[in-house]
Amino acid sequence: MKNLQIHNSRFITYSDGILTADVLGGVDTQQIERMVCTLRVSFENYPPLRSTLDLYNDNQTDKLIRTLCDKWNLQLADSSKSVHSMIAQLESYKLERLKYPQQKGEALFEQSEEEETRAKKYLAHKNLIGNLQSDLQQIGILGEAENALILFLSMASHKFSNPFSVICLAKSGIGKSYLIKKLSECMPTNQISFHTQISENALYYFDSHQIDGKVLLEFLVNL
Repeated sequence: MKNLQIHNSRFITYSDGILTADVLGGVDTQQIERMVCTLRVSFENYPPLRSTLDLYNDNQTDKLIRTLCDKWNLQLADSSKSVHSMIAQLESYKLERLKYPQQKGEALFEQSEEEETRAKKYLAHKNLIGNLQSDLQQIGILGEAENALILFLSMASHKFSNPFSVICLAKSGIGKSYLIKKLSECMPTNQISFHTQISENALYYFDSHQIDGKVLLEFLVNL
């Protein structure tokens, strides 16, 4: 969606070099059969046009196109192309949002003072790596010491400003899912976001609370 800028779920901007349209209030993803939007459409330095309409209603859409032509002396073909391109890209955005819905109300991870003291003592130990590998074995991860350590440290970096990324490649049935599942259980509650597949633009359509500061796991099959 090259012309669509997602500021947040309540404010979206479409711009194609002819028109600029701000979608105020975002797009309602609850009604698949309608696309009621409040638009603020701008052209060059003229005062903007504001309108609330259902972009799936041909009569309302045609009226908007002709109003833009009359108001700013635009060519009908140019106005129609811009409006219908905007609708198509908003529709793609809407469908992505339906695939990855909001999940609100998650409990935040809170650490007690005692847990924080124990964690700091653990991290300050001179044999930190050895202790980590030993503890990972205790939870059932055997024969994968190096891979488990790399994955654990990558997951633990989820609060960093520049977290690590890892791609796991192996034949089916070799134990990738088991290893990741066991390691994910070591992470704080609600700090893991599981996905079977994420499309090219999907990350732009999540609300920030869904993935910000979380371990993002994507499982691909049949590669």
